[in-house]
Amino acid sequence: MNPKTKKKIIDTTLSVVIWFLVLLFYLIPFYYMIVNSLKTKKEASTLTLNLPTEWRFENYSEAFTRGRMLTALINNGIVAAIVILIVVVCGMLGAFYIQRAQTKIASFLYYFSVMGIAMPISITTTFDLLKSLRLYDTLIGASFICAAMRLPFIVFLYVGFMKTVPKELDEAAIIDGCGPARLFFRIILPLLKPITITSIVITAQFVWNTFDVFIYFLQSSARYTLPLSVYSFYGMYGSDRNMIFSCSVITVIPILIVYLLGQRYIIDGLTTGAVKG
Repeated sequence: MNPKTKKKIIDTTLSVVIWFLVLLFYLIPFYYMIVNSLKTKKEASTLTLNLPTEWRFENYSEAFTRGRMLTALINNGIVAAIVILIVVVCGMLGAFYIQRAQTKIASFLYYFSVMGIAMPISITTTFDLLKSLRLYDTLIGASFICAAMRLPFIVFLYVGFMKTVPKELDEAAIIDGCGPARLFFRIILPLLKPITITSIVITAQFVWNTFDVFIYFLQSSARYTLPLSVYSFYGMYGSDRNMIFSCSVITVIPILIVYLLGQRYIIDGLTTGAVKG
């Protein structure tokens, strides 16, 4: 056998084995969670990878009633919708000004925004601010905090992506009589589809998985989001591991669907801005 062919076969085999192991690393925990969510209370307490001897699909209906997962799902959806609307609209408009203006103010706004990616949230100050604005223990208040935490990163993504949009398009549109608003909405906005879908997906994932913001700033159980509901349910029914796994599966599935629907845009959205520095 040709040495080059032999080396190619070995490299391909190693690549397949490595990717298979990586796939198992991600799939086994998900399999473990689903299998145990369908077991009886006694069987789930053993925490094994074995299939259930008695399939209990009613665990999911009980999770919705005992764990109040439907209310939490609606709350999560409301918060995610508000946060996505704020960060996408403000992110794209802010990035358009920052990238196209090329002024000292635009440069300051960019670096000021990027600083927000690494800046931690001040719990005490934010708590006092929400109390003074009467937004403490409200979904709107929690949404504003999540939006403020996520907006710097979204601005960073949009600015990087807009660097790949030729400025000649702006010049041609201005010659044709387009003002700034018309230029953005008629020319630039349609080109931002990949990064916009990417921003929606990663922002939805951020909101869906956020725990610390909600545990600090949401007090009423009627306003609990999915992570808080699972946490609360674990505190009350810690021995019902099958129910806890059922609640966890309910929490994961919606955001997994969102990711699968938008995955083909995510790589383009995250890497296109890296072409031009």
